[in-house]
Amino acid sequence: MSPFNSIFALSSLGIVLGILLFIQRSSVLVPAQVKYVTIEGLRGYLAFFVFLHHATFWYVYLHTGKWAVPDSDLYIQLGKISVVVFFMITGFLFFLKLSESREKPIHWPAFFVSRFFRLAPLYAFTMAVMVGIVAVRSDFTLRESPSLIATEILQWLGFSIYGIPNINGVENTFLITAGVTWSLVYEWLFYFSLPLIGVVFYRTRIHPVLFFILLGIVVSIFYNNLIFNYYLLTFLAGGLAVYLIRIPRLVALSSSQPASFLILICLTLLVYPFKGNDSMEIVCTTIVFTSIAAGNSLWGILKATTSRLLGQVTYSIYLLHGIVLYTVFMFVIGEEKAPQLSVIEFWLVVTGASVLLIAISFLSYRYIEQPGTRLATKINGRFFFHRKTKNSNNI
Repeated sequence: MSPFNSIFALSSLGIVLGILLFIQRSSVLVPAQVKYVTIEGLRGYLAFFVFLHHATFWYVYLHTGKWAVPDSDLYIQLGKISVVVFFMITGFLFFLKLSESREKPIHWPAFFVSRFFRLAPLYAFTMAVMVGIVAVRSDFTLRESPSLIATEILQWLGFSIYGIPNINGVENTFLITAGVTWSLVYEWLFYFSLPLIGVVFYRTRIHPVLFFILLGIVVSIFYNNLIFNYYLLTFLAGGLAVYLIRIPRLVALSSSQPASFLILICLTLLVYPFKGNDSMEIVCTTIVFTSIAAGNSLWGILKATTSRLLGQVTYSIYLLHGIVLYTVFMFVIGEEKAPQLSVIEFWLVVTGASVLLIAISFLSYRYIEQPGTRLATKINGRFFFHRKTKNSNNI
């Protein structure tokens, strides 16, 4: 049997959802209240699809020694399209804030405090675990000078904006995180660009000093990463959805049964005939995302509590799944035994890793992500909104 058969993805997802359903019925876990429930329900699936995408990368790596795409359109697109939709979600949510900024002015310093403490605590934890694994892989010996190691770690701590070098001479350090931090470069580029976009297109207010500081940061990110590709358009596609879902007739159509089938057709086209066609990928993905943003729940799946619980821990799943896969294959199974696993054994290990990942993600969400969000609220409340409490919900 092919190691890239779709049955393995469906089985792993089914087991995880089954466990979430059990947890939901036997505990007090309740999904957070959000405005766009269908988007929240979608996010968790996207993160899990990236996990499956990188699981197949591991199969290739274990058998060839190369971190390369699998021979499967499905598993390639599970990762690529999921990240595209993540970017659309980001574009949608924050262009929405810009579009409402005349009635609800955005306090930009508070905005960046919120973004930093939403993303940085878990990212710092991920980096700490990665450095710990590097120490183990290098037998707790210094293979490079302390100053060089410190520089390498600092590069990683910069959300990968200024590079992801090997640390302490450990080859392919990026494998520990499955290289997922590349997408955070795009996220931060978008966040830093947002006030500039607001000034130009939405007449939002920003202090001139902050404007030029942000402009310098944006130029620096572009210069260091040479980001000129179609991923940037996906943020704009998310912004387009903000205006499309304000058309009542389109909203009605998006919530209909035919729209659900249209979503499935578009997803199928993304996997097969349109794979590699950037223009058609954006068109199909925009149709899918806009329909879901407008309220299509795919026959109630995206509004289900299990889906929303999965969506709640999206960031943890995304950042930590590489570490879980690396630990399982390199330490638990072992570097020598892992390549000897049969196809069935490999996917049993992946399924077990997925269950472990979900458990870890709920813990990290509760003890790392949520405290970071609360800290941001306290900082903003103390320094920015202590006299303007009415604006504290604008971030």
